[in-house]
Amino acid sequence: ELQRPFATGLKRLSLNPMENVLHRLIRREVFSRCSLLITTRPVAMCSLKPLLKQSRYIHILGFSEDERRRYFSSYFANEEQARNAFDIVQGNDVLYKSCQIPGICWVICSWLKERMERGREISEKPSNGTDIYMAYVSTFLPPSDNEDCAELTSHRVLRGLCSLAAEGIQNQRFIFEEADLRKHNLDGASLDAFLSSMPYQEGGHAKTFYTFRHISFQEFFHAVSYLVKEDQSDLGKESHRELRRLLDEEEEEENGEMTLSMQFLLDILKKETSSNFELKFFLKISPSLKQELMYFKEQMKSIKHKRAWDLEFSLNPSKIRNLVKGVQISDVSLKVGQSNKKSHDRKSFSVKTSLRDEQKEKQGPVVDKDNTAKTQKETSNGKGREMEK
Repeated sequence: ELQRPFATGLKRLSLNPMENVLHRLIRREVFSRCSLLITTRPVAMCSLKPLLKQSRYIHILGFSEDERRRYFSSYFANEEQARNAFDIVQGNDVLYKSCQIPGICWVICSWLKERMERGREISEKPSNGTDIYMAYVSTFLPPSDNEDCAELTSHRVLRGLCSLAAEGIQNQRFIFEEADLRKHNLDGASLDAFLSSMPYQEGGHAKTFYTFRHISFQEFFHAVSYLVKEDQSDLGKESHRELRRLLDEEEEEENGEMTLSMQFLLDILKKETSSNFELKFFLKISPSLKQELMYFKEQMKSIKHKRAWDLEFSLNPSKIRNLVKGVQISDVSLKVGQSNKKSHDRKSFSVKTSLRDEQKEKQGPVVDKDNTAKTQKETSNGKGREMEK
């Protein structure tokens, strides 16, 4: 769930006995005739996929339109509140689509209900998921209890939640003890809007463990942790580390996805969201920080350009050979079909090609008599792709 490198971790035994049990279950070394139910995100699923045998995948689609309406009716005890809240959501495309996800639907309902019960006008119009989290967090952060205090109570709590989340992400932890909260100057009992508590009895001692209400909250606060620091230079290290991870995954699996924390940061970079963030949390994002985020955004674009892409265009038959000879990119496939559109040339073809920006071939591809396009490498290993005329 926290982007743990499953493939690497499963190749060796862990010192943690619980992790070893999990690894053996996944490898079907124990209870091989039983089914193992794993719920996770697509990113982690890509890492797990090669390790699973006889696997079946189910994508949870979330709430339908009718189920969204029923959820609002069950969440709000007051029918008029439920109706008004649902009208607000229907009037905003981002809110309405986000309510398809049960966890986010709960976030939106909780935020709307709190605003209504306080008698406050709901003027926010979220333009992305980050806006939803900002609206929720700014609503539930405690107000200042002392105007003469050097630092607002809300700022102290925000910094504490951010440092707790960052420590958890960096150490692959999402369950915390009361000692962890005290370390970050947090009182778990008064933060039920952000933290869930779990009582635990061990022998004669009672303990309370805490988790963020949803792992996405932990990732949101992790992202914000770079914006509330006095020294914001750490973001540079984090963004470069994240970029390196994405590049490594791109090379190995070709499906690298950035962490949710970095997605939150890039959303906050947007001008309107950035202004909204500064107004809600009374924080100023430094120009150098924005520049670092812009650099990371440009690097992300570069990664996307290296992935497989499609190109459609029309060519005359006489230029097809020049195209094939001129393309010096490996893993090239060409499909040529007769175009029905009128053209100045009677023999116009529509060409669709998929290209992957990889290492160049030493020799250009060749075209045989059967109109089969192959690179020299593909010719030798029999992986040519057919050109359909």
